[in-house]
Parts: sequence; structure tokens; C-alpha cells
Amino acid sequence: MESPNQKLANTIIGLEEQQKHLEKILLEFVQTGLGGSCLICGRKRSGKSLVLDQIIKRLPNNLRIVNADGEKCSSFAASAKILQKHGLDIGNFDEQKNKKEMGESNSKILFVVDHFESFAKKNNQVFLYSLLNGCQRLPWFVILVGNTENGLSILEKRVRSRLSKLYIHFNVQLSIDDFKSGFFQLLGCTQITKNIIKKIENEPSVDKMLQRLYESVRQLVLLNCVAKLDGRNDQIFEFNYREIINEYYRFANENKNSMRVSDVVLYKDLQELVDLDFLVVAKKVDNGQLPFRRVMLNIEQEAISDCAKLRKKLIPEPVVDWFNSDF
Repeated sequence: MESPNQKLANTIIGLEEQQKHLEKILLEFVQTGLGGSCLICGRKRSGKSLVLDQIIKRLPNNLRIVNADGEKCSSFAASAKILQKHGLDIGNFDEQKNKKEMGESNSKILFVVDHFESFAKKNNQVFLYSLLNGCQRLPWFVILVGNTENGLSILEKRVRSRLSKLYIHFNVQLSIDDFKSGFFQLLGCTQITKNIIKKIENEPSVDKMLQRLYESVRQLVLLNCVAKLDGRNDQIFEFNYREIINEYYRFANENKNSMRVSDVVLYKDLQELVDLDFLVVAKKVDNGQLPFRRVMLNIEQEAISDCAKLRKKLIPEPVVDWFNSDF
């Protein structure tokens, strides 16, 4: 029986459509043995790996699973070693095809390639090409897992030509009703009794808090603070947490004082933006003390503006004006 923590960690909210689509694709592969490929993409913590892992657990035990992580494979040789552990030689498909025809090797293999963009960045596209080329001849299915769909643009033409058109996107924007429903669904995974959850659900102050959480744009404001610092400093692209927080307080004082929060909250927000890869920690710096941790934008300023436009109806007018103002 699952513990409350395990149940909470395994709960999927708002991704039912993606889950059904991916499960259908993989079950079809298991039944037919026809090779193929699929791209699943979404920002970090979007739920793509959780959904994939849960589906794989339900697949037949005789399906071989081979995992490769682009962030951990520094070269083609390192990638090849992963396959060699499973008795595969990606350099000789004809031989493996003959083995299959002779009945010596007919097992279905599911390849899960995490951070596939990293293979392209490290000029290791031969590995990706070999897998995708192989799945056209052998009972192999390749799943490329990426943080952004833009990763496709850096793939060589020959690699893209081997990739199927099956794309599953995990960047889902929940409605306010789904957001609230998901919150209480997660509460149900804890040891809190149903009666207490029902009382919480009917509490107006909780509903108001959830509404404010849903409408929160604090992290988006922090990203724009970095963008404004960036715009005012032609030669400087890295800023420490203290500088960014000071810029945030300047914004709050001039535009929306009710958005003032403590340093601790902003430090947590900044760290989450780093975890999500929207900010990148500068190299060769002292990361021990949070105020002096230096970061730089890892997202286009245009993308920040686009996000603000999408949430325009939820953002107070003074804040909208601030997003549109010059640096």
C-alpha cells in the first residue's frame, strides 16, 4: 500500500489527455512490434517524466527498457556504452536485422532518451540518428524527452527526417476550477480526513487564497526585473539575488505595494526559477550565500512579455504598464 507521501508524489493533475495519448501509442507498439518514435516536451516539473514512468510500470515485463540521459552522456562512446550493457551494437543494424529474421533476436525495445537536446549540443547526433534509423527497421520505439519543442530546431536534417510526427506537449495551463479541484485532490492524498477537507473546501478564506495563488505573477515579475537590470547595463549580464530583490521592491513600491513579500519568499522564487531553467547560475561564483548568488536570464525578453500578455486579464493595470515600460 502506498504511503501518503508516495501517493502525493504519484498524483497526476490536468494531464489526463497526454497520459491517454502516450499510453495508446506505447500499447500499440507492444501489440504490433512496429518501430516508431515520439517526442514529449514540457518545461521542468511539467509532469512528463511522471506520466511516462507510470505508463512504463504498467507495460508488460518482457518489454526491454533502455534509458539514456543527454546530460550524463558526454560523448558518442559514452552513449554507445549504455547500449552495449544491453547487448546492442548501434553501429551494425544489418547484422541485428538478420538476427531478428533468424529468430535469434525479436524482443521489443523501448528507448527513453531524456534531455535529447543535450546530444545535439554536444555534437552527438550520431547517437540519435542511429536510434531513430534503427526504429525504422527493428522493433524499437524511441521516446525523445525534452524541456522545449525548440530542441528540434538544432537537430540535423537527417535526424529530424527519421523522427515521426508524434508530439505530446505537457505545458498545460489549468483553468481556475481545475486548479482548485487539483488542490483538494492533492489534500486527499494526505492523512487529512475527508470531513476536514470538506470544511476547508467550503472556507471562503481558502478559496480567496487559491484565487490569489492562481493569479500570482510574482515569478514573472522577478524575471522582468532581471530583464530590466539587463537592459540598463550594457556590459553586465549577471546579477546577484540581492540586486534582483532590490529591483523587485522598487517595482512594488512604485506599482503594487500589496505584492511586497519577505526576502525569504523571493529567494525561494528565484531558486525555483533556476530549477526551471528560466535563470542560469553564473559559473565560477560563490553559491554559498544566497544574496551573492549570481544568475542570468535563460529566456528571451520577448517570451516574458508574451507571458504577461497572456495573463493580462489577471494582472492589475499598473503592473501591466510596468511590463510595457522602458528599462
